[in-house]
Amino acid sequence: MNKEPLVSIIMPTYNRARLVGRAVDSVLAQTYRNFEFIIVDDASTDETAQVIASIADGRIRFFRNDVRRGAAFSRNVGIRAATGQYIGFQDSDDEWNPDKLARQMAALANTPADVGVAYTGFWKELAGKRTYIPSHRIAVREGNIHQALLWGNFLGTPALLVKRNCLQAVGLFAEELLRFQDWELCLRLSVSYKFVFIDEPLFTAYYNDDNISKDDAAALHALSMIFAKFNQEIVSDRRLLAHYQHWLALCCATLGMKTEACRFLWRAVWSNPLNGKYYVSALVGIVSPKALMRLVVAFQRYKIHKASGQWGRG
Repeated sequence: MNKEPLVSIIMPTYNRARLVGRAVDSVLAQTYRNFEFIIVDDASTDETAQVIASIADGRIRFFRNDVRRGAAFSRNVGIRAATGQYIGFQDSDDEWNPDKLARQMAALANTPADVGVAYTGFWKELAGKRTYIPSHRIAVREGNIHQALLWGNFLGTPALLVKRNCLQAVGLFAEELLRFQDWELCLRLSVSYKFVFIDEPLFTAYYNDDNISKDDAAALHALSMIFAKFNQEIVSDRRLLAHYQHWLALCCATLGMKTEACRFLWRAVWSNPLNGKYYVSALVGIVSPKALMRLVVAFQRYKIHKASGQWGRG
């Protein structure tokens, strides 16, 4: 039997037969050995289940959804089945460094009750190019990071190791969200708990063509929910409010919602009249909606791939 403290690592997967072996092997190769590995197959239609079944390791516990329910639902299945005092996460197309879990457990050892999460830096690999996340432009990456997180996500789900009692206190992943589930959960965690940061790339996140980040409708829904849930904090800072209004406008524009996009753009101008980019977006929208669409696409790509590097995952 494993000795305490036991870690539960949760990994949802869907149609990853070609890649899941790498992700599983990188977890099983951890130098810290005292964990269970809960894998939840979200009703894959390929050979994912067979690949996992072929891996002989007693620490693996396998679950399968009868129908596809999404990554958040699958992670929650794993969390509810978990026995560990600490909960970690893996994505089925990512790869951990061998010492990742050991470093996180050491970082959380003997921390006070107000510390809830240890997270790590990582490599984001896209089209053969590696980018370190989180960007060093983010001023506050440790301790009370709630205000920094309100500006945008700079964490990835596999970066997290969470004390289970803290996760239970704030609630599990929001299953109604198809985007930004990790950001929304971390926002809730950061209201009550401090974060410890290991400023090293301890895993690699591989971005693929079928990434959920392409779903603009899901992005608008998730951002609208986050805006509503943390509205009091957002509206108290007019710069932050304009930031959200501008992003909501861009999401609307990508979906062809021109009236709503223009409304949010001018609200952003009103909220932060000293920021010239809001005037540019608003004026472009009036002169040429098609040009606004092109501007939106370019800006969204910039935000996803440059600003925090992490908008597109989860």
